[in-house]
Amino acid sequence: MNVRQIAYKTALILGVSASLFGCTTPEIQKMSAMDAVKFGNMQFFEMPNYRFDMDAKLLDLRMADKANDPKTANFNKYMNYFGKHLTFGSSGVIDTENQQFQMIPSYGFQSKNANGSIRFPIVYDHKQKLLFADLSALSGLLTDVENEGKYSKFSTANLPIPADADAKLLQLMRKYATVFYDDLKPEAFVDQPLTDADRAHKAVRKIQVTLKPQEALEKFPMMLQDIAGVFTQEGQKPFTPLPDTAIAEMKKELNNMLGENSKDIYSIAFNRAGQIVSMNADSMYEMDFSKIGKADPTAPVMNIRFNMNMTVSDIGKAKLIDPPTIENTVDGKENLKGGVFGRLFAGKSDDEEQNSNELSTEAIQTDAATAVSTGAEDAAKAASKPVRKKARHK
Repeated sequence: MNVRQIAYKTALILGVSASLFGCTTPEIQKMSAMDAVKFGNMQFFEMPNYRFDMDAKLLDLRMADKANDPKTANFNKYMNYFGKHLTFGSSGVIDTENQQFQMIPSYGFQSKNANGSIRFPIVYDHKQKLLFADLSALSGLLTDVENEGKYSKFSTANLPIPADADAKLLQLMRKYATVFYDDLKPEAFVDQPLTDADRAHKAVRKIQVTLKPQEALEKFPMMLQDIAGVFTQEGQKPFTPLPDTAIAEMKKELNNMLGENSKDIYSIAFNRAGQIVSMNADSMYEMDFSKIGKADPTAPVMNIRFNMNMTVSDIGKAKLIDPPTIENTVDGKENLKGGVFGRLFAGKSDDEEQNSNELSTEAIQTDAATAVSTGAEDAAKAASKPVRKKARHK
């Protein structure tokens, strides 16, 4: 077979594969709203690599004032002040092909005359079983100031977890990506008009999903058992954090505590391929603590509302942001030893551990030799003493 024939057959195979793929790929605009949401959630595990950016914000936090108590009013005032000025965000890259995962969480405070934030870039390389963390925000306290701006490298190869835990965890994530939608009624899924921001992200469809936390709690016992199974060594009895009766009681108490007005409202935008390109979650929880355990009418009722917004971009093109290199990476244990508090977490280095073992061995040998020598000396002294005969009495 010559080169031309090989090229022709290769092109034919690729053409047939492409036509088959095109025929079997569902169109997100023609799917039911529920199926579209499920399909989009599963795409997170199919996309080769992508970047995500998210931010979260506390919108309201207050206790119901049952008796016009000034303390309650002050609590609501200051909690909302700090809550509305605190910021949380995260960016990162999920690279499933190279099994590299990055997250850069940031925390801050913003007001008219104050603006500050800290961030902790983290990269996990699953192939090499290495974790990289830039802890420079706490230089001097946690890490050595001489390594400012560098990643600390830690090995995860010796962690006491099953070898197949990562594969099981991925299966579990796939399962729970859609399981919360299974029991929802079709009315919970409503199509929404696209905005200019949606179109800027190349969205072709947007769906709103309303989910009550009480409905999610129905999956709570099953989820706990599944998580326990992931970290159970082969041949061992699955670790159960709580007995089934305790889990059932906990679920019952949480159901009683959550008010009817509690709900999560998701607005999810999809591109033409059915991939999620943006998601906004608006969560409102009403928690009546008087309904937990014994009835206590004086227990507080708390209302909390927060918002989370996420965008997905660079699908198939995303690369790690400021990736770890030989030049910008140092040994994690050694870096922690240079911090005031970091040395408490550093433990012993391999050389120190070896020296410690050698010293322990030498100490044991010395103690044994001393014991033998002392025993021999005692025996010699006993042998050198004259034997005194006891007087006989007639």
